[in-house]
Amino acid sequence: MVVFASRTWRNFTAKVVGVKSIPFDPLEKQRAAVLEHAAKAEALYKQLLRLSNLTDEIRSAQLEITRQSREVIAPPAKDEEASTLCSTADSGAGYTQAICLFADQLSRCEQSLQALRPQLQVAVAEAQKLVQRNADLQQKLK
Repeated sequence: MVVFASRTWRNFTAKVVGVKSIPFDPLEKQRAAVLEHAAKAEALYKQLLRLSNLTDEIRSAQLEITRQSREVIAPPAKDEEASTLCSTADSGAGYTQAICLFADQLSRCEQSLQALRPQLQVAVAEAQKLVQRNADLQQKLK
């Protein structure tokens, strides 16, 4: 049997036969990138949740303002005579039209918020999935 004592042969056999220890972590950059991406995904998810909560608050405030502005136009009175006196004596035609226009614009804003609500819910769900995938990936890279 021939014994090869050369350094090249020893390095070759060490690579082929055994596993050399490496002094550095080969996944260090990937782990850092995943951590950074996870932080950004978490921030996005929190912002989308905040936006969802704020749109709910805006919607309820708009409904209340619309209701109150319509009550200014035709206040709910117990008798018909008090209602007509208040609406004709206290407010002019221009004032009533302005309040009606304001209430209509608020109603349109509320309708657009309702139309955007499903898309916002989908975005929140996707952001939550992204956060979960990042957490799973971090667990695998440990």
